[in-house]
Amino acid sequence: MTDSTWLTAGVFAQRARLSPKALRLYAQNGLLVPEKWDPQSGYRLYASEQLRDARLIRMLRRAGMPMRSVAELMQAPREQRDSHIAAWWSRAVAEFNDRRTVVEHLAQVITGGKDSYTMFPVTTRRVPTQTLLTEQDYVDVAHLSDWIVQAGLRQLAAAATVGGQTAASIVIYHGDVSEDSDGPVESAVPIDPGRAIEATLPTRVEPAHHEAFVTISRAQIRYPDILSAYDAVEAWITRSDLMQTGPPREYYFADPSTGPEDEPVAHIAFPVSGPADS
Repeated sequence: MTDSTWLTAGVFAQRARLSPKALRLYAQNGLLVPEKWDPQSGYRLYASEQLRDARLIRMLRRAGMPMRSVAELMQAPREQRDSHIAAWWSRAVAEFNDRRTVVEHLAQVITGGKDSYTMFPVTTRRVPTQTLLTEQDYVDVAHLSDWIVQAGLRQLAAAATVGGQTAASIVIYHGDVSEDSDGPVESAVPIDPGRAIEATLPTRVEPAHHEAFVTISRAQIRYPDILSAYDAVEAWITRSDLMQTGPPREYYFADPSTGPEDEPVAHIAFPVSGPADS
């Protein structure tokens, strides 16, 4: 870089239309590092050729691209950067649409549209002891649907070798799954207990218990509408003076991905104790 014009950090920031604070932040995160340092003056020196990248970074950050994504893009060959931007923007649009759906849901709840949960009659049942093919992992909300599908397919294939699935598939939430939490989540398929020893996947025994549950349709299973079903069961448990005794779960007895919107496809259930045990 013998033909470079060397610029101090202050001059470089001014020409790149960046604040000194932003320039330091980009350097700390490896996005835009000074090309050299003058030991006599202590000045950080940038090459004039770096102005192009500085302006690109400024525009990307103004567009809302996270720092880590900017770093990945800056490390990519220049001819591949447009594909990085397209991929990030596609994710950003999908995330925005998800947030808009949540806000619309909140507006309905706050204005009384769903806070009575009249569309979710709650009932109870006794669930017998079951032997489950099981898989458990930490999964964030962005990857939850794909993980459920893939884990379920693995378990159905394994169940087929031991006589097949004997009851509805189950997804059990041992921890919160949201934008800020990743579970853990368990996917499970009931099988014949007499053939558990032959199974190619891990198994466990789920003890018998009582549950409070609601039935939801294919349309109601979409996030965030499904949250109203969870809220309905929890509110009913509180009103009924019961206690939750285990993690909430979803039972799938029909394919949630295809079919009439009003077709029942799943139960949202909470293990409970109290009067239900009498």
